[in-house]
Amino acid sequence: MRAARLSSAKAYIVSNSSSRNLSVGAVAKHLGVTPRYLQKLFERGGSTFSTFLLGQRLARARRLLTDP
Repeated sequence: MRAARLSSAKAYIVSNSSSRNLSVGAVAKHLGVTPRYLQKLFERGGSTFSTFLLGQRLARARRLLTDP
């Protein structure tokens, strides 16, 4: 169940990474869990929410800069 929730959270972040209002609270609300629970899911996965979100935003920026 945890792995499925973490996967859902990551998919939601990938889909919404361009949103300025994306936060741990917003993603937790979307999934129906607490922000702290979501943070723990990322920690168990060896990362943090912020690190994952930043990585997605940087990847998107790179695609935008390199796509002709």
